[in-house]
Amino acid sequence: MCAKLGQVGSLDDVLYWYTEGVVTSQAAKRVGDRAGRFKHEYQVLSQFDVAWAKRRVHELAALFRNGQPEDIALLPDIGEAL
Repeated sequence: MCAKLGQVGSLDDVLYWYTEGVVTSQAAKRVGDRAGRFKHEYQVLSQFDVAWAKRRVHELAALFRNGQPEDIALLPDIGEAL
């Protein structure tokens, strides 16, 4: 299930990667539009750790900057610069 195989990190990183993978998979099945999925991911990850939720949004923003910068507007407002 973990798309991050081969990565090395702290226990917190491993827990984040696992949880993020499960939450992302579930959001893809349950929420139709991308903006709604990103919001759902943020809300669910926030229940575990707000830092994880913000990390996910920052990771997506970095990914989008490399080819889809217009998609940054689909991300939830986390009160921080992306």
